[in-house]
Amino acid sequence: MPDLWYSYREVNFGDADCIVWIAANITILEDGRWPQPPAGRRMTDGPINLTPTSKDKPKNRHYEPVRGKEASFTKPEGIAAEFRRRQELVRGNDRADKDRVLFEEHVMEGLAVDRLAKIRACPYWVVDYRIKRVLKFLTGKGLKYIDGHPATYAEWMAKRGKRPNPPGNTHSSALPDAHEGHE
Repeated sequence: MPDLWYSYREVNFGDADCIVWIAANITILEDGRWPQPPAGRRMTDGPINLTPTSKDKPKNRHYEPVRGKEASFTKPEGIAAEFRRRQELVRGNDRADKDRVLFEEHVMEGLAVDRLAKIRACPYWVVDYRIKRVLKFLTGKGLKYIDGHPATYAEWMAKRGKRPNPPGNTHSSALPDAHEGHE
């Protein structure tokens, strides 16, 4: 994924790849800078020449071209703030905290899933499933309102009613926290 890059206009919090890209570049975004684009891409969001044509000019003689009223650092910081807001909702109980740490270690710190599985003494599929579940929550599929406030990850999991069985597992306790002592 070295060529994966998003301009401000392309950022979509409903896209899992975009969430992963934001998480990987969160420190740059929080500093108020946008990550450098790969070769062949431009930093600009749209057309460079934004001067109005004669058809677009209003009849007001005090017309001035509209310029952006935001500072250049506000867009990256706004994206980072929205990501951090969503990330802070991954809380509520011990399992949510551990799932958030797994997501951060994998996406933000770059540890491979198999390495995390060895460190946590868990099967590979458990770690992978828990990371994907946090990613699903962050993309908005879990960002629902419960009683007038955004649902936390723990509330989202409880609202789902049951724990889903990941592929290849037929037991009802599909996401064992049997290795909790090793975390």
